[in-house]
Amino acid sequence: MSYRVRRPRSVLTRVEAHAREDHLLACMTPEGRAVVEGLLAELEQPGTGWYEVLLVRRVAEQCAWHALAVRGVLEGRLTRAAAEDRAARQLQLPLRTLRSREESWRPERGNSPSATLRVDLDPGASCG
Repeated sequence: MSYRVRRPRSVLTRVEAHAREDHLLACMTPEGRAVVEGLLAELEQPGTGWYEVLLVRRVAEQCAWHALAVRGVLEGRLTRAAAEDRAARQLQLPLRTLRSREESWRPERGNSPSATLRVDLDPGASCG
């Protein structure tokens, strides 16, 4: 029997958290930054200090990782796997974690029913 040991992350100072926010935003495309800004607006969060909000941080990390990986592939010198690995190292995040988060958004495979992601095409409509 094996056990998975989860090591606690060190607590970041405000300066370190702000530096990570800036780094993630700098790695993103303008569209990725717009996604994060829209999420912050929806959650009524300020434009800075969001690194501790797990939902926002994970979306930002995924957007930055994808942007860096795509840039690596488009440069023509890296395969997708190598570009994803390089992007994860640039963000100082575990590649397995980023990939497992991505898989949780994909539809199920095999005999499982497929997951669907609903997109509201009329954001001005009421939620009810």
